Amino acid sequence: MKLANALSQRSELQTRIRQLEVRLNNNAQVQEGEQPAEDPMELLKELEADGLVHREQFNEIPPHVEYSLTERGRDLLPVFCAMANWGLKYIP
Repeated sequence: MKLANALSQRSELQTRIRQLEVRLNNNAQVQEGEQPAEDPMELLKELEADGLVHREQFNEIPPHVEYSLTERGRDLLPVFCAMANWGLKYIP
């Protein structure tokens, strides 16, 4: 049963990563002066909801917030590095 749950969660996470990649790629292709398709703050909120980033708010004036990767997010770093390396090799 644990294996089935783990495989299901992995599949859901892979699907979620693909969705975020598409959305981030769409935002990266915005021309100068155009408005991005989505607010980066909304993407951060979704990454936080997915457990990939941690948000820490400091009670200061002006308001101060820091984001950091969670363990789950850090586990994705090798994947992102591999994707970046592939892009450097095959995309001019």
